[in-house]
Amino acid sequence: MNGILKTIAACSVISLATATPGFAQVALFDTTNVEAVCAASPTDCDALIQQIIAQLKAAGLDANSFASQLGLLASSVLVAAQNSGSSNAASILGATLRVIASESSDPDQANAILAVAAIVEAGDADTIVVSGPIGASPA
Repeated sequence: MNGILKTIAACSVISLATATPGFAQVALFDTTNVEAVCAASPTDCDALIQQIIAQLKAAGLDANSFASQLGLLASSVLVAAQNSGSSNAASILGATLRVIASESSDPDQANAILAVAAIVEAGDADTIVVSGPIGASPA
């Protein structure tokens, strides 16, 4: 039964993680760097994510563009979780995803990122297919 619930949760997250057409899908930060830093040192990841969020806020993006960037940022942290291979990293990167979710003004996006965070924290990051920004949608 628990396996069925994980499958259902993963399918729900996958559908929420699908990129919404019409949004700029170009990251305003170095996704490769985020993935590398967060996979190699999850404790350094939080500081990097905080710095990127501050830069995105300073860029004066509209709500939809900011949400799209948060979705791309969350996707990069998810990829790092998939590549880290450390059970300790799962809890730290899950917490980092929760920080990203807290920055979203879109409740649907925040909930999608929180769902991903829970799956990452459970050590099941590999069950999620990354297909674009997580939960980016109009506010």
